[in-house]
Amino acid sequence: GSAASLQGAANAGLGSRIGIGNAVLINGSFVLAASAVLWISGGARLTLWQSGVPWSHYAGGMCGFVIIVAAAYVFPKTGGAAAIGFMVLGQGLMALAIDHWGLLGMPRIGLSWTRLAGLGLLCGGVALLRW
Repeated sequence: GSAASLQGAANAGLGSRIGIGNAVLINGSFVLAASAVLWISGGARLTLWQSGVPWSHYAGGMCGFVIIVAAAYVFPKTGGAAAIGFMVLGQGLMALAIDHWGLLGMPRIGLSWTRLAGLGLLCGGVALLRW
């Protein structure tokens, strides 16, 4: 959680000085380099693209890109607290959908009044952060 807030603020600050595209490129380059070190230190097996793995399971990289760009764009417009609040609300909404329909191979956990009440509390929290 702390890293997401710091990343959003750092990318927004860097983006305001060198452009969001440049800031995201630098961020992505660091992520790629650090990922390569992690991959090599783990044995560097060439099993990245295995048959039988649904294409949707590889969508995490695109989601990471969207998160980085959105945070860099939204942080200076709404402030850090509201930007992170919107991110948590979006995570909650998507997590409920993933659970309810069992998306991406996850176990199905149906909607309930208590889960919807939790979503309502997240909405209230974002409203308070924006107020």
